[in-house]
Amino acid sequence: MGARAAGLRGAADPDQGAPGAAPLADRLLQPILEAAAVGLPDVLVSGANRVASQSETTIAANGDGSVLIAGYNDQTGFDALPLSVSGLARSTDGGLGWSPVPVGPGGRSLLPSVARGQVFGDPDVKYDALNDRFVYSSIYVRPSDGLQGMCLHVSNAGPTAGTSWTGPIEVGPTFVTGHDADKEFIDVNPVTGRILMSWSDFGPASLAIRTTFSDDGGNTWSPAATVETAPAGGGVQASVPRFLPGATNATSTAYVVWRASAPATGRRNIRCSRSTDGGATWTPPVALDAQGFPFEDQILGVDRVNVSPAMAIDRGTGRVYVAYQRNLADGTGDVALRAFTGACATGSPVLLDAAPGADRAQFYPTVAVDQGTHRVWVSWLDQGYAATGDLTEAMATSSADQGATWTPPTRLMDRPFHAGYGNDASQPNLGDYNGAVALGGRLYAAFGATSVAPRFDEGQPSSPQMFPPDAYFDRRDASLAVIPLRDVSLEVSETSCKAFGNGSLDPGESFSLVVGLENYVTNPTVSPATLTGVAATLVSDTPGATVTLAASAYPDIAPGARRGNPTPFALAIAPSLVAGTPIDLTLSVLADQGAVELPIRLATGTPLPATGLLSENFEGVGGPALPAGWTSVTPAGSPVSPWITSSTLTPGSNAAFHVETEATLWARLFSPAFTVPSPAGASELRVDLDLVYDLEEEPSQAVLAYDGLTLRIADRTNGQTLRSILTEAFATEIKTGGANHFPRHLPRSGDPAYFEDMSVWSGASGGPVHVSMRFPGAGVTGRTLQLRFEYTQDSNTVCTQLGRPGPCGVAIDNVDVRLVPFASNPCPSADLKLTATATPAAVATGGVVAYTYGVQNAGPTN
Repeated sequence: MGARAAGLRGAADPDQGAPGAAPLADRLLQPILEAAAVGLPDVLVSGANRVASQSETTIAANGDGSVLIAGYNDQTGFDALPLSVSGLARSTDGGLGWSPVPVGPGGRSLLPSVARGQVFGDPDVKYDALNDRFVYSSIYVRPSDGLQGMCLHVSNAGPTAGTSWTGPIEVGPTFVTGHDADKEFIDVNPVTGRILMSWSDFGPASLAIRTTFSDDGGNTWSPAATVETAPAGGGVQASVPRFLPGATNATSTAYVVWRASAPATGRRNIRCSRSTDGGATWTPPVALDAQGFPFEDQILGVDRVNVSPAMAIDRGTGRVYVAYQRNLADGTGDVALRAFTGACATGSPVLLDAAPGADRAQFYPTVAVDQGTHRVWVSWLDQGYAATGDLTEAMATSSADQGATWTPPTRLMDRPFHAGYGNDASQPNLGDYNGAVALGGRLYAAFGATSVAPRFDEGQPSSPQMFPPDAYFDRRDASLAVIPLRDVSLEVSETSCKAFGNGSLDPGESFSLVVGLENYVTNPTVSPATLTGVAATLVSDTPGATVTLAASAYPDIAPGARRGNPTPFALAIAPSLVAGTPIDLTLSVLADQGAVELPIRLATGTPLPATGLLSENFEGVGGPALPAGWTSVTPAGSPVSPWITSSTLTPGSNAAFHVETEATLWARLFSPAFTVPSPAGASELRVDLDLVYDLEEEPSQAVLAYDGLTLRIADRTNGQTLRSILTEAFATEIKTGGANHFPRHLPRSGDPAYFEDMSVWSGASGGPVHVSMRFPGAGVTGRTLQLRFEYTQDSNTVCTQLGRPGPCGVAIDNVDVRLVPFASNPCPSADLKLTATATPAAVATGGVVAYTYGVQNAGPTN
């Protein structure tokens, strides 16, 4: 829920509404504004002055919620000595504000390390109720022998808990010669203070889930207990331990769940083991999902995919809740929940996302139980917002009756975000998991997410990377009824221009806006309902943009239906607004069933004639030679397989071409460098090209590919650190034909000759497909840039082995790079009369038609 609905931003300005609309606006706004302190604007946990990316979030609260501690991987720590990447932040106002805890190397807000020690993140933080303190676990490479195991940090106690930390404290049983430890999740028994850790033990011959516990704050540990060893060819990973406390450790129950793959079936499952003696011994593992499920597909913009489980236990009822990503036949994930009491039990899960089997990826689920109210919360990341692309939402649902009924899943963060923003070769982009805790009738959640508009020049002149993603926080009050609506379409008309509009919103113009809303919940498990009495108020958050008709009613919206407002909103743009400035709006929607806020962003300004920076159709040379300034580069460790020019995939036209073969390689095609001018106002860098490709993808899945092409933009400016940024990391738009973003995504790989885990063009294009990309001029103007096409393939299959005729490979043609400035080009005022003979003269400008009008007694007006 957003800031205005939470009462944390002001109401609409008095002069924002039109005369006659006030009664409806008042009816809309007042109930929303009375819902004070039940939601937050999205809060950057690590603060506005972050200088590198954060991900893999975790969060814990003390007994009354007066102290929150957030942990996250923080890449600033790679520059610290001694090394520590376990980030740390603290809030004492329920998450409204977060403060750094400067206890790490160089006074940074990182956990402390020791000389030659390396605290490597994968954080998990829990509250120790017995001792009124926090416990934080991390991967740790200890200095004594260089082995990788685990460590703890323990905070001070009391009202100032979390302001100082002791550690790293080695978890002795996790350090084994020839082994590596990973995913060190923990829990603390609230009655006895016992710390239980489970982890993945990567040994030279086997992979196992192991546990150990400590009764003295981590100073000593029990011998490692093996919960399960993976069968040959199988896997186990990402274990999570939880306590159901008894009066003593011997009478306490503990559970561990983890993800597993079975080589015999080629399917995933979630495994579970129980201990009835506080974690000393464990029962044989049980598969929680009765059928198991296929392997997961890749997700656009996301570096890592997994079905890692999350677990929470209601201590009052003993009910165990396990949430996980359950994959469909094509690998697309739904959010599944298994609930049981007593022994681990096999059964069928319930699916909690909005439209199981009918939408896109849901992933990284968390689950939390409010021990005071017994409400269980499940949250996750979700790409159901759009049919294509990497836009992602953080969603949440809850149950107040032990899972018998569930609220509709609704947006937890205020806005969808681009998962691929900030992405580069360092991993992971969003991490492997997120964190949440429930207390006092509220859900407190932390997510890896990205900013609204990252800039290409973030961190320059010295940083090799951009800043996103970041650790974000939001919260939800159980009493808040949020309705499941998304804005799915925007229809804009230039009302002051009549028939002479140029298709752009310019300063000095007025316009109308129809916002299409979708009631996206159809899953009968999560309470779909027709939304009735729907009405909305639109407020401008941008100075210079005024809403003149702010209130509009909607028809009833049935589950799965889309509706627009029959009476459009009306807006006016002041002449003083700088063309190219985006207009940010907030749509507050109220229905009989609840309320929601939806952020909307509109572009302004008319494109001026573009400045051409690079144009190449590859016709000026005879194959296989490349044009002057274009270079084929093969990275070290990759077989030499150069880019050439050829008409293999483009009969009758020469193009840059790379053949697909059965050899693992990575081959780059560099363009000539070009310098971007610096116009006075706003601008946009546009990159257009045509592609033909027939490459190996996974036919059974929607996104996974094995061979593919992507594009970086390199900064070659003198005095700047040379870096090469993926286009998905900062593009405002990527279109491949009619689809958003790239069509496919590569898997992880440890082969240095393979370009792993990136979004790519792959599969069969079915002939030439046009690609268009747009980037904000801010951050690139005045810089010298270079296009870097990057092709990679594995050593297995080529397109013809998938039953396609070939030839196999990828061709790049008609590359065009230009800078498009924006200016104000308003239409004539309504009171000016056009001469009877005046006709608009159309001028094509960067794909947009601009009009010049002849106006009586006023001269030419643009």
